[in-house]
Amino acid sequence: MSESDQAPMHGLLLLLQALNNGADMGTGILQVKGQAINLLGPNLPESLKMYAIGRQNNLLGSYPTQKDLAPSIVFCVLFFLIAVMHFVIWIINFKRGHYFWLSLVWVAYCAMRIVGFALRAYWSSDILQVNSGIASEIFLIIPSMVIVSFNLILAQRLFTWRHPVGGNRMLFWNIMFVLYFIVCLVIAMTIVAAAVPYLYFLSYHAYKAYKEVVMVSSVLIILYSLTAISLIGLSYFFKPTRKDENLYTYQPWWVESFHPFYFVQPHAAQKAEETFMKRNHNHRHAKASHCRYPSSL
Repeated sequence: MSESDQAPMHGLLLLLQALNNGADMGTGILQVKGQAINLLGPNLPESLKMYAIGRQNNLLGSYPTQKDLAPSIVFCVLFFLIAVMHFVIWIINFKRGHYFWLSLVWVAYCAMRIVGFALRAYWSSDILQVNSGIASEIFLIIPSMVIVSFNLILAQRLFTWRHPVGGNRMLFWNIMFVLYFIVCLVIAMTIVAAAVPYLYFLSYHAYKAYKEVVMVSSVLIILYSLTAISLIGLSYFFKPTRKDENLYTYQPWWVESFHPFYFVQPHAAQKAEETFMKRNHNHRHAKASHCRYPSSL
């Protein structure tokens, strides 16, 4: 945008800023939209839209344009196919008595991604659809945290298998529950801090504080994404103790392959459960016991 185009746009935003008690130009875009439409009519100049967007917080992937429409639709289709695949796998396993509930989590994850990209596709057709944009960002933020959280759950499962004594202590479980609770707070904090500046007018200092909160939450989310890797590392860094070795641990030894098209035998899990206490205490070292998370799950 040239300087000659910027001058009237800047002047208009200064006028609106004066009408809104000196609120920062990057805030209250939803209300600014209504005020601008009242002044200029429903067809706002493209230069005004771009100038106003330039004042907003940066987004990962930037604000959508017409070029984002096709990629967003493609991602919707891809995640739909992945969701169907996970759901079909879950149904097959469920009918065979093998209950891997995390498959439904992946279905929910894909569903949220579909909603997020569908809203982004709609948003790309009209950048003034602020509510759709906020909803799109929420549905693209939450799935990222969901997959990290359930990776941590799987890492916790591995740690508990390697260290059944320590992994089942109340101290360890309480630490994990506190961590999950903190993550929920961080997600809520991120959503609120990211959405409020779009909805309400804020002073310069308040807007700066909100941006700092978003930066802090981003750092916390990055650190949280490393917790699963750290827990896996600790699982193998600390060797199992003698107590761990002698403790019976329930393992899916009936899973015999990692092949993508492999499914367990019908009701193998129930048969294994019946014979669990009859197995030798060294069963956890058996070759089959290492088949913990086959891709067919």
